[in-house]
Amino acid sequence: AQNRFRYIAQCFARAVCTADRPLIYVLDDLQWCDSASIDLMKTLVTDERNTHFLFVGCYRDDEMDADHHVSVQLDQMKKANVKFTTIELGAMGRDSLASFVSERLRLPRRLTKSMSEIVYRKSLGNPFFATTFLESLVEGGLLTFSPVKMRWIWNEAEADAMNISDDVVEVMAEKIQTLELTTQDLIKIASCIGDTFETSII
Repeated sequence: AQNRFRYIAQCFARAVCTADRPLIYVLDDLQWCDSASIDLMKTLVTDERNTHFLFVGCYRDDEMDADHHVSVQLDQMKKANVKFTTIELGAMGRDSLASFVSERLRLPRRLTKSMSEIVYRKSLGNPFFATTFLESLVEGGLLTFSPVKMRWIWNEAEADAMNISDDVVEVMAEKIQTLELTTQDLIKIASCIGDTFETSII
């Protein structure tokens, strides 16, 4: 059944991928994909008859060792001379983070310089933690929008004094703990069911 499905997917990709209409398929969090999904990806990527198909896969390399099924498939594709490019995304530098903060607050960089420095020290350029820190400042009332000045304003000393965890799981746990108890109970039940379920179950 899986072979038949992969064959149908391969034929479909060949039919819709043309020089005028190339297809780009993006799949995030490959480290969580099952073997069947990775096998399908390999089938499409290694199809020599389909030259107008681009696959973009995103994954966290710190969650994958050499024995992970994604790592194994990538190694096999390398040996099969499949053309692909690896782009490693690291933390943002000070300049990039300054632009990030400026865009998020919709203010010129000269006005967000102090906030950018604070965010960089707290997040070390990690986009997730930078975003989380800004959200925490808003939730804590330390970063507010002034209807008088029509712009975001903040207290630099108080913002600098706020701490943020460098652990993703801890950050998410803290966010969940801010929810109402009934909502937390629903999340606990839902987590036992899986990532997809009917609302009637809970």
